[in-house]
Amino acid sequence: MKVAAISFAFVAVGLVATLVIEWWIGAPASLSELGFGFGDKIGRVKLGEGLGDATRLPAIPYALGYFARYVDDPSAAVLMKNLLLLPLLGVVLARIWLDGPRDAVVAGGIAFLMSFPQLVRHTLALVPEEGWLVPILAFAFHRFLSIRRGADGAPLLPAALALAIGVWIKPTMLAIAPVLAALIAWKAGRARDLLPTCGLVCVSILILSALHLVDSGRFTPTSSLNGYELWKGNAIEALAHFPERSLDVISHRAPVWESDDDEWAWSRRCTEAALEFWSEHPAAARELFIRKFGQVFFRIRGEESPSDFAGRDRLKSWGMVWMFGFRIALWLAIGLALATVLRAAAGSTMSHDALIDAVGFIAVLTAFTAPYLIAWGTERRLMPMVIPVFLYLWSVWRRRSPSGQASVART
Repeated sequence: MKVAAISFAFVAVGLVATLVIEWWIGAPASLSELGFGFGDKIGRVKLGEGLGDATRLPAIPYALGYFARYVDDPSAAVLMKNLLLLPLLGVVLARIWLDGPRDAVVAGGIAFLMSFPQLVRHTLALVPEEGWLVPILAFAFHRFLSIRRGADGAPLLPAALALAIGVWIKPTMLAIAPVLAALIAWKAGRARDLLPTCGLVCVSILILSALHLVDSGRFTPTSSLNGYELWKGNAIEALAHFPERSLDVISHRAPVWESDDDEWAWSRRCTEAALEFWSEHPAAARELFIRKFGQVFFRIRGEESPSDFAGRDRLKSWGMVWMFGFRIALWLAIGLALATVLRAAAGSTMSHDALIDAVGFIAVLTAFTAPYLIAWGTERRLMPMVIPVFLYLWSVWRRRSPSGQASVART
């Protein structure tokens, strides 16, 4: 009952915040006018057609396309989306508080997350994908941290289901979901749980690949835009803009779409152009990688974007305070996780769960950040990792706190 009450209160606050943000930013008249390439896909689904290509994964276009058949209103759709997904975050925050320790550190962490301007804005947004991934990844990673050795399969399935849905939302989840599903089964310590947890994710990937075969002629779970995104982050033109500006500003310099190209041929030519950049301009490639690493792990100011709206400059300025706090938390979490792994390698005695949590955090962080180090990232794209970072710190604090140790012993 306490979890439900806290989750309900969080959802209510989130829905009010959604209305405020929608009023501030403004919304298009129709779901088929949404940006980031989703509007056209939503319009096709609304008319009963397929996606037509593999540029966008199907979860968001199908969810909003079917919704548009009955209510073609972006404001109503964003309320629907948050009514469905915010309870996942509400459960996570409720469990953090109720599972202890209930002290100023935990309360401060929750307050920090709930007031983080960029996190709030992108979590509540209808598109692009981060608004859907933040709750899903937070829920799945919290389940991973909460599972105890010897747990039966039933508590594992909600996390596996969330991950299976996640792979239909954004291609980066194709790296994260199988890793996290395997970690969940490993932590439970029951070999027979590997099949339902990882199997659910694998089946989801296979069905997604079959759908792309119908839409694009290729059996693959990923997006045909991957080559284009790789090129943007590995082009000589990027040096003049990244990380201060979104690399969407160089889109007009992308390899030309030839008359006989399909989406996969063009994606392949974009990939080839990126590989040529690496071989022909190694110094520039190294410089871009250093900038990408700084953007992913250190930068506190958001980039300029063609989609900026009035007032976003103020949001950037305020948000730098929270981003600075997130960077401290990120490196603290990395340091604690690495120290745990190194102590275990040196033969120190520690709990099974503490070691797996540390390995799991490093593995998920690596899977999450790798695409943005290879291609390119933005402040928005980093938001799904914010809550898992704080969840890992919470798990460490929980073990070291007397009240938290008592709570862990009871679960």
